[in-house]
Amino acid sequence: RFQIRLRREISLLQKRVLCLLVSRELLDKRTDLQSLADTVESSRPNISRLCGILHTEGMIKLTETGLVRITEKGRQQITVVFTGGTFDIIHPGHIHTLKSSRELGDLLVVSIARDTTVAKNKGHSPTNNEKERVKMISAIRYVDAALLGSEDDIFEIVKRVKPQIITLGYDQKHDQNVITKELAKRGLTSQIVRLDSPVPDIKSSKLIKSSKNNRLDLITF
Repeated sequence: RFQIRLRREISLLQKRVLCLLVSRELLDKRTDLQSLADTVESSRPNISRLCGILHTEGMIKLTETGLVRITEKGRQQITVVFTGGTFDIIHPGHIHTLKSSRELGDLLVVSIARDTTVAKNKGHSPTNNEKERVKMISAIRYVDAALLGSEDDIFEIVKRVKPQIITLGYDQKHDQNVITKELAKRGLTSQIVRLDSPVPDIKSSKLIKSSKNNRLDLITF
């Protein structure tokens, strides 16, 4: 039993390390052995041994400067889930979408719509600017990495992330067939999953309109 539990703990730690490397690279953050050990709350010797094994198996690369980088083989060991949206006024529907998305894989990456994109698609600027919205989404525990989307091509960020799964929120009007075709043009084969919501009537646009009219209803989780 001890050996089984030990192997399970090593496997979980390995996955945590690989997920962390993917998220930090997407956020353009440099990662070394000490920062890995600090983040996953393990000792430096343990992380050094684990990374030595992962390096030997071709899942990561240890550079001469002491940095740790994930390889394509390592990337294939985890399931990356991707979702996107404006996320202007965070409400229960958003939380449900993010939680449900995270449960489909090992790592959740969220694309935040740019201010210019919001203004173009909705006819008005968001209540919270793009930097504030990234901070808010990053603070939600289901999210591993929050990134600003492209102002020109919404699929640019998808190509960068290369997720195995893309989730669509209950109120997003994207056509799944159109998305699949556009992904294929870029050599991507992500699975598209449409999510439901226990609170389909709650939308940011309604909340903003209600608050402007001083009739913001109490929302319970």
